[in-house]
Amino acid sequence: VDEDFIEKHYSFFMDWELDAIVSVKQLNEAFLEKYFGALDHNKIARYQQFSEAFFMKHFAQLDAEIVLIYGKNNWRKKENRSKQLDVFLRLKGVKI
Repeated sequence: VDEDFIEKHYSFFMDWELDAIVSVKQLNEAFLEKYFGALDHNKIARYQQFSEAFFMKHFAQLDAEIVLIYGKNNWRKKENRSKQLDVFLRLKGVKI
């Protein structure tokens, strides 16, 4: 199952099937952006890799603790974050 297949048959998937796909299949940011409202945000935070910009854009919907402690992004560790994200997190009061 690839993104093209999911895109073409999106309306046939049940919520639990989409949750399973997000949990095991890496999806690109364009796909995540397009279907963000319909996908489980905690599963995105935990199982998907995405850019710092995507995280900052969707900060209110994505649990910062899940993203920064359990997520798959290499920038979840403080030493790998950009200064921009570091400042953003401090302004938001995130202490992780």
